[in-house]
Order: sequence, then structure tokens, then C-alpha cells
Amino acid sequence: MEEQERKIRARLQSERMISKIARKKADQLAQR
Repeated sequence: MEEQERKIRARLQSERMISKIARKKADQLAQR
């Protein structure tokens, strides 16, 4: 159980990071 919870948490964290990076890229494209 604990192992699965850790995996889920890591996946959520990485998804959050990806969305942050994607938002940054979108902002940069919008500024041009």
C-alpha cells in the first residue's frame, strides 16, 4: 500500500511540474 501511495504521489508531482513548464512555454509564446 505504502509503495503504491508513493508512486501516485510522485506521478501527481511530475504532472504538476509538467503543467507548470507547459504554462511557462505558453506564456512565452503569447508574449511574442
